[in-house]
Amino acid sequence: MSNEKRKANRTRNNTVTFRLNDKEYADLQAKVNESGLTQQS
Repeated sequence: MSNEKRKANRTRNNTVTFRLNDKEYADLQAKVNESGLTQQS
């Protein structure tokens, strides 16, 4: 990853919020676990 991309990631200070029901949240968590990334990634 280039320095430009790393720097760009640090300056992302906008938030996206959305609502999920329990099943949708569980599905999201399963996908996060499968990906090996964090939920914030």
